[in-house]
Amino acid sequence: MGQGGTGRPGRTAGGGEREEAERISEDAFDRRRRVLGEDHPDTLQSAGHRGTALTLSGRYAEARRINEDTVTHLRRVLGVDHPHTLLVVGALAANLRDESRRLAADTYERRRVVLGEDHPATLATVLTLVGILRERGELAEARRLDEDTFARSRRTLGGDHPDTLAAATSLAMTLHAQRAYPAAAQLLQATLKRQRLHRGTDLPDIQNTIRALVGTYTAMNRKRQAQKHQKLLAPRPAR
Repeated sequence: MGQGGTGRPGRTAGGGEREEAERISEDAFDRRRRVLGEDHPDTLQSAGHRGTALTLSGRYAEARRINEDTVTHLRRVLGVDHPHTLLVVGALAANLRDESRRLAADTYERRRVVLGEDHPATLATVLTLVGILRERGELAEARRLDEDTFARSRRTLGGDHPDTLAAATSLAMTLHAQRAYPAAAQLLQATLKRQRLHRGTDLPDIQNTIRALVGTYTAMNRKRQAQKHQKLLAPRPAR
C-alpha cells in the first residue's frame, strides 16, 4: 500500500486529512454564514465543526476564539441548556486544557534550556505542567516528571526545602490518581511530618498536603485518620 491506499503520494493519514477537514469545515461555515446568517442553527453547528477541526490541527488559539464566539451566539439563540450549546462549551473547555498544556510544556522546555534542569524556576514550572497532565489523565507522563522533579529538588535544595516538599505532595497526588493509595499515603505522611516540623499547618502548601492526605485516607476507607486530619484544614473563605 505505502500511501495509505489513497493513491495520493505525500498525503499522510494524519496531517493531510486534518488539513482537508479544516478546509471543508471552513468552506461549509463561510457558505452557511453567507446564505443563512451568523445566528442560524446550521451556521452555528458549522462553526462548532470549524473549531473542532482547528483543535485537531493544533491551532488552539484560533479554535478557542471561534468556540468562544460560537458559545456566545448559541446561548443567545438556543439557550444555555441546549445540547448544541453544551457541546460547544465542552469543546471550549477542551481547547483551554489543550492550550494550557501546550503553554506549560513550552514554558518548561524554555526554562530548562535557558536556566537548566535543576533551577528552582524550572522545577516549579514542572509542577504546573504535571497538574495539567494529571487533570487530563496523562498519568504515566505526570508520574515520570514528578519522580524526576522530586529527585532533583531533593538533591539541589535539600529534603526539607518547601519546594522539595511541594514536589513530594505532587508525586503523592499522582500516585493517588493511579490508585496507588498506600504509596501515596506513606509519602504524604512523611511530607506532612517534615512540613509541620518547620512551619506548622496553616500555610497553603501544607494545607494542600493535608487535603491530599484526607482524600487518600478517604479512598482507602480509613475514616478515623481522614477525620483526624480534616480537623487540621482551615475553612475555605466563602465566595
